[in-house]
This record gives sequence, C-alpha cells and structure tokens, in this order.
Amino acid sequence: MELTSVVPLFINGGIAGIFLAVFLYLIIQGHLIPGHVYTEKREECEELKLALASERARGDAAVAAAATTRDLLLSIGGGRALASQDKT
Repeated sequence: MELTSVVPLFINGGIAGIFLAVFLYLIIQGHLIPGHVYTEKREECEELKLALASERARGDAAVAAAATTRDLLLSIGGGRALASQDKT
C-alpha cells in the first residue's frame, strides 16, 4: 500500500482519521513509546532466559542426585536382604 493511497483514507476519515494519523506518526517517531523501553524489555527477557536455563540445570542436577540416592538405597537394601538370608 503506497503513501498516496493511505493519505485519502486519513483525510476522509474525519477527526478519527486525523487522530489515527497523528497517533501512528508519534509511535513511529518514538515520542509515545521511546526506543529505550524496547531495549530494556529485550534485556529483561535475556536475563529471564538465563535465569530459566540455570533453574533447569539445577532441576536436572536434583533429578540426577535423587536417582543416585535411590540406586544407593536400593543397593544397601538389597545387600541387607542378602545378609539376612545368609543368617537364616
């Protein structure tokens, strides 16, 4: 859509068209939503992604530790069961 075809839409839109044109112009120029806001949001998103990755790594380590503990307890329990069978 070319600029020449958009201008009549704003003009024929009356007051609403004028407000829309001014609103879009201000957003595009960065007067309503400054560019640093987008930069801050991107930085915050990157920080949250890093925090999520570290949380996942901690969760994976906890699962591995739980599996090792379970295996250890099962082997101890199995050894006890064999020892009690030898006594009888």
